[in-house]
Amino acid sequence: MTDSEEWVEGEAVVASALGLHVRPARIVWERARRFSSDIRIRKGRRDYDVKSIFDIMALDASRGTALTVRAKGDDARRAVAVLVALIGTDLDAES
Repeated sequence: MTDSEEWVEGEAVVASALGLHVRPARIVWERARRFSSDIRIRKGRRDYDVKSIFDIMALDASRGTALTVRAKGDDARRAVAVLVALIGTDLDAES
């Protein structure tokens, strides 16, 4: 199977000191929009659309929150790798 036929998943832990508040959420959203794949973040039993800034804010993900990044599409593997790494970075420390 190719990336476009199956969901690719990766685990991420929120590293930003204040969680995915407005600034880090915007960074994740902007990066996700560069990919053509359908990308979701799962928290608990609910999936959120990473290409929706409102969904990312609705995650209410504080520092240390475990999330599953899921993607399906032509660039799914790359999207998951990039977003897992990004969420695992303290985006509040970025300049």
